Amino acid sequence: MKPVTLRTERLVLDVPALADVDLIAEYCADPVFEHWMTTPWPYTREHALGFVNEYVAVGWQQDREFTWALRPAGSRELLGVVGIRREDDPRWTDGQWNLGYWMGAPNRGAGLTTEAARAVVDWGFAEGIAPRYRWEAVAGNVGSLAIARRLGFTFLETTPGRAEGMPAQRSDTWHAELGPDDDREIKPGWPV
Repeated sequence: MKPVTLRTERLVLDVPALADVDLIAEYCADPVFEHWMTTPWPYTREHALGFVNEYVAVGWQQDREFTWALRPAGSRELLGVVGIRREDDPRWTDGQWNLGYWMGAPNRGAGLTTEAARAVVDWGFAEGIAPRYRWEAVAGNVGSLAIARRLGFTFLETTPGRAEGMPAQRSDTWHAELGPDDDREIKPGWPV
């Protein structure tokens, strides 16, 4: 698929570019990433180059993963990243897509990740790309949980065992899902 640009009230979502590499490396070197994310650690500029030149580009080319850079409307500054990835895990509903996101530390707390993730989820439903979304996070990642909750996801379960790509000491993973006809209100049942 050819990359798609999305717009929200405050953001433009487009493809991460070479000009973003230094900020991606800076943001992903935040110790929060080591604890909660599946990004390499320690994260380096070379990882950011591979992310932009290979991971993002191949995902769009193969229609398997669509990744956007979050930027303020009217600016090219990178704030964070949001993406969806088609999952072939047999435990999941056929055709389900995984939603993921991160925001650079200076940009957290303004609701921008929720705004961007909502735009991506709505786009996937409207285009018929994603019949359902899955969200998962290392148990305890309350920042990611808060966003999924605000998007209207339904919490499913906590599973034991390390999250894919995480160090062995991360023991549990939270799971939730969202369908196109689901009520988008905040639902009960989320971990405290």
